[in-house]
Amino acid sequence: MPSNLPPGCKVSDIPGNSPEDKKYKIATDKLLDELNKNDISPTEFEIAAKIGILSVREMRDRVREQVTKHLLSNNEYIDQLKHEIEVLRDELITKNKTIKELQGEIACLRSRRR
Repeated sequence: MPSNLPPGCKVSDIPGNSPEDKKYKIATDKLLDELNKNDISPTEFEIAAKIGILSVREMRDRVREQVTKHLLSNNEYIDQLKHEIEVLRDELITKNKTIKELQGEIACLRSRRR
């Protein structure tokens, strides 16, 4: 069978046609299929290609846990701020009443002087 390859060159010598390249392509295709099933981001794909899909799942769980903790602590902080705002608002209302009472007393005292 005639070949258009140079003498001494085999098809497997062409980049992408070696047995290793074919195994890599099969493994990559398998990984892509698995990643598509799990809705993996491009960054997670790179990680999964290096360390495996189970590691990505574990990483996601840890990140989710940390984000949840952070959100909960933020919600607690927000609740604390709301409480402090209410306390300050109540104090301000009380002080405004006191100021109005003092202004009323001053007005009474001024009117008595006259």
